[in-house]
Amino acid sequence: MDSNNNGQKIYFDKVKKDRGDYFVEYSPPSPLYRFANLALIFPNEIDSGSVANAMEKEVKDWIKKYPIPVMASSFDNKGDLYHLKNIRNSDFLIGYFDKSNEEIRIFWKTLQDTEIPDDALDIMYLKTVYSDIPFTTSQELQRKRNKKIKQIRTG
Repeated sequence: MDSNNNGQKIYFDKVKKDRGDYFVEYSPPSPLYRFANLALIFPNEIDSGSVANAMEKEVKDWIKKYPIPVMASSFDNKGDLYHLKNIRNSDFLIGYFDKSNEEIRIFWKTLQDTEIPDDALDIMYLKTVYSDIPFTTSQELQRKRNKKIKQIRTG
């Protein structure tokens, strides 16, 4: 699968949610990336087990909504990464929908590119999956840059 359509790349807006005890920021994949990013931000002190459980729940929920591989990490109110290696194998969680057996698989470890489905590299699939999220294209961004440069030169 190919992420660019005649050289076109797409950039989706982030989705932010308030879960009460924490906030979630979901970032669809950037061009050429195999997975979306999911950040959980905990404004108040919380135990590592609750952080890990929230990450697992969020990854599964987001994959159900958008069947694209996702990598999750969690942060405290200072922006520092939660260290979970004392209760999990890694501080990061990766998950994806396994089409071969119709289930969500999650891993507390880093996966190689070859282990992650390449769904996120198909621009048409991304447009379908993220039909409810605004996006811009590389051509639109270039037009805006050119317009701004022209205004600066003229002004």
